[in-house]
Amino acid sequence: MKIKNFFIYLFILVLFSTSRINASIPFQCYDFVEQYKNLKFDKLSMQTPLDTFEDFGFAFNMDPPEKDISLYTEDLTSKIRRSNNYPVIANAWTYKSYDLFRKGDILISVDDVDLSKMSDQEIFDVVFYPDINKESQIILLRDNKEIKLKIKPQKYEIAWYGVDFSLESIKEIDVINSSVTFSAYIGSDLSYYESAYPQIIDLAKKTIMPLQDDGTYAGAPCIGLNYDYSKENRIPNPIEIIGFENLIEENKNLTEELVDISPHKDGDDKLIKFTGNSIGTWEIKNDFNLSSFPFDKQIIKISIIGEDIEDSILDYNDSAYRLIDYSKDKISIPGWELENIKLNHSNLILRDVIFSKLEYEIHIEREYFYYIFKIILPIILILFICWSSVWLNRKEVESKLTITIVCLLSLIAYNFVIDNEIPKLNYLTIMDWIILLSYLYAAAPNILAIISYQLGLNSKQRVLNSKIDQYSKRYGIFSYLMFVLIIIIISVSNVPENTIDALSWAMVR
Repeated sequence: MKIKNFFIYLFILVLFSTSRINASIPFQCYDFVEQYKNLKFDKLSMQTPLDTFEDFGFAFNMDPPEKDISLYTEDLTSKIRRSNNYPVIANAWTYKSYDLFRKGDILISVDDVDLSKMSDQEIFDVVFYPDINKESQIILLRDNKEIKLKIKPQKYEIAWYGVDFSLESIKEIDVINSSVTFSAYIGSDLSYYESAYPQIIDLAKKTIMPLQDDGTYAGAPCIGLNYDYSKENRIPNPIEIIGFENLIEENKNLTEELVDISPHKDGDDKLIKFTGNSIGTWEIKNDFNLSSFPFDKQIIKISIIGEDIEDSILDYNDSAYRLIDYSKDKISIPGWELENIKLNHSNLILRDVIFSKLEYEIHIEREYFYYIFKIILPIILILFICWSSVWLNRKEVESKLTITIVCLLSLIAYNFVIDNEIPKLNYLTIMDWIILLSYLYAAAPNILAIISYQLGLNSKQRVLNSKIDQYSKRYGIFSYLMFVLIIIIISVSNVPENTIDALSWAMVR
């Protein structure tokens, strides 16, 4: 009976909790969404309004305020990337300009105006607000060759998708399969203007956002509404708007899809802003060079591309804000130390479609002390015990063989224990070389014990036997440590950029 009452109380508690959660969102919000789904339009655009531009059709390469996360500030005023104080072109935005401009071109002058002596704002005024009816002369520097162009500004349109990306955490780094699992927030904005879609604004006035006489809205925005993107596609699904490069898998079970609805004013025009929110977990492919393992550092690249959307451009300002938050929080990555984060923005053309690309570069450094204390030091300890046999009398060959064989078997058994801690690759890492060298040095005392015993039986060979014993005691285990150091030096020399800074610094010196 008590068990039955317990389950009844539990059911009431869950029901009460659910009602409290649902009560946090006004029922008018759900009423608005249901009526919104049934609205009929002659032409319903699923895109944000097109922006019209009249310029030369290229974009400058813009640097985030600070590349090093330790130097990040709240000031997000991006600056034009320069070469000898001349602005650098990032990408062309139109097919016509794509034939004229290349990524990395250095813009020298426009109509004989030297751009190196101008501020960023002055350059923007010259390049992005030209005389539309006038042909301009542009001088570029490409591969150290001067190129002169005569081009008229062109008129074109771009659909700006307000995609906001936020890296929440790095859940797992699988170096064996070269994959990274991370959780992230993706938000996409869609705005309907009263001048284009008065039905939506009228519906909002009747339900969630009554308009007052002073032009302000009564009520509160609808935040966190559940929305089934698979059935209704009027609100943009962030996951369909963008895609991840080298995507392996999206965990559907950990994806949460919500919608925010809020009113805004743009001058005299009223608008309703929809924000589709997706919080999910993704696994992507990354190429890791593990030759310096466990003293390696890696770069995780998470590339976001405006997928299958013609003329779409992803703005990275909001993502930069969230990048700062990520940097400040110092979100831990198990087994790794966060070193630096960079955010890059570029455009590319695939299949005659212009794509926009945001790329996170997350520089991480492995926490190697675990491998030193849990793997390398125990191996060295086993070898010290193994080589202690050389101090025994040569006649105690059985004792020597017992020590060396037991140590060798211990090393083999220990290798099975640590097998899961070592990546299985088709090339050898620093750790692999150390383990192979350890096997050799674990077997060496066993062979030396037999040789010493055999030489001791022959009186003529006792001098040689004495020298072998002497060198074994003097250089045995210390030569092992020397060879380990040589292995590390060679590995660091081959891939210094992939080795931890402290080790690279020490090896150089």
